[in-house]
Amino acid sequence: MSYEMIICIFVSKVCCTYYFKFMDALYFLFSLVYFLISAVVFFTLMSIPIVMVMTICHCFTLKKSENIKVAHYESLESEHTEAISQNPDDYDAYYRRAEARTALGDKVGALADYTQCLRIAPEAPNMEVYYNRAVLFISLFYFFEWLGDTSKIVLIIFSSLFEELIGSWLKLIR
Repeated sequence: MSYEMIICIFVSKVCCTYYFKFMDALYFLFSLVYFLISAVVFFTLMSIPIVMVMTICHCFTLKKSENIKVAHYESLESEHTEAISQNPDDYDAYYRRAEARTALGDKVGALADYTQCLRIAPEAPNMEVYYNRAVLFISLFYFFEWLGDTSKIVLIIFSSLFEELIGSWLKLIR
């Protein structure tokens, strides 16, 4: 056997070995991606009705606060209204005023405040704001808006879950 023939056999064995290892890794990668996509689709389809039922159930618990608490919520509303007049971009003031207005039974005013919260901080994943708005929308029978907010809640949940999965998968690779 000649020297060139030995080199050729060695190179072909190495190439075949690495080729099959590469194909195994590629198959594993595609299987993992398929599994992740299937899991996200399954959990998304399962969680949409859960979030919808939660908002509907919460809607029935909304009622005007008792007379003892009304004065407290009215003072909170006036405090946060004053804070908003001083700083119109105060996210926390709008959020707290929306909570006070919800407790007082002013659903439309609370919706306006929650919407303003989303305008002030659109990049933040405001799941609580979307949830509170969804509860108010369903209590006012605004079904399309309610569906929009429940879908955003599910999207926020699964985008954070997907980011965690990808982050842990990248840690395993490194």
